[in-house]
Amino acid sequence: MNFQHLIYLLEVNKRKSFSQAANSLFVSQPTISKAISALEEEFDITIFLRDHRNVKLTPDGESFVKMAEGMVGQYEAMKDFFETSENTIEFVFSSTHSTFVSMSFYRLLERHKDTDNLLLTMINASTLDVLNSVQMGQSELGIILLSAPYSSFTLKEIEKKNLLYTCLANSTISVILGRNNPLSEREQVQPNELLGHTYVTTSSAPIWQSSDTPKFIDDFYLLDHLSFTRKVVVADRIIAYKIIDSSNAFTFAFGQDRDYVDGFDLRCVPLAAPRLKQEFGCVKLKKRTLSPIAEEFVELLKYEFAHKNCHGLGKL
Repeated sequence: MNFQHLIYLLEVNKRKSFSQAANSLFVSQPTISKAISALEEEFDITIFLRDHRNVKLTPDGESFVKMAEGMVGQYEAMKDFFETSENTIEFVFSSTHSTFVSMSFYRLLERHKDTDNLLLTMINASTLDVLNSVQMGQSELGIILLSAPYSSFTLKEIEKKNLLYTCLANSTISVILGRNNPLSEREQVQPNELLGHTYVTTSSAPIWQSSDTPKFIDDFYLLDHLSFTRKVVVADRIIAYKIIDSSNAFTFAFGQDRDYVDGFDLRCVPLAAPRLKQEFGCVKLKKRTLSPIAEEFVELLKYEFAHKNCHGLGKL
């Protein structure tokens, strides 16, 4: 198989046109057509359905393109890695949304504020996208949240993708409430006491599914079975806190979110649901040794988790 043919394939799929793909890649249309035909002949499949107006993938073509995207993505990651200057410190990681992961990243930036030739990239993504990014080599490290009732499904997917998971911290769940909310004076809050209050969250897609893994939970949607009838979705945690500060709304937190509640008139109250535990951890390729800056970031994560009264665990 000619690797360049995969580049042509992905461009045709992107443009939905052989001629536009050829123009974009500065080659002739017959070159593109021959490349696609060679792939179809080699694998004995039909990739595209062609007519005079557009190009459409066949079911085999859809599967082939997904695998091609993975191969090309890994190639680009290898190319970027080996073409990077020896003097450049580069670190790319992906993470499900978390305020204290962001804080660890800020601390990393602060540590290296005087470092030249530095390239750090943080990608916010769903659990599935984090796992795929690490598997394809786009991210050196992934940070994910595991919810106790559904963690086995996520761990199964991690193993299938040949990744290594290490727990960094675990904790029960707390509820962040405004001081004027009558529930804020409780020592604990029962889940059913939250019904009727507005649930503020930073994620709009609680569950992603695949054919063999029923549920993967992002954010704190493991309580969705309570059927909150009032829900507000916002862009980030700070906006959520502003809403909660001025209303009877609430949100969930991992551990005790004290660092980030102190700037608002809020209280962090434990949720009386010990079964619903969560943990944060790292994923990486099994055979990949983390770079020194990635190891440094992991230590900062452990510090942040410990600072938030979570129970730190494990080493990569």
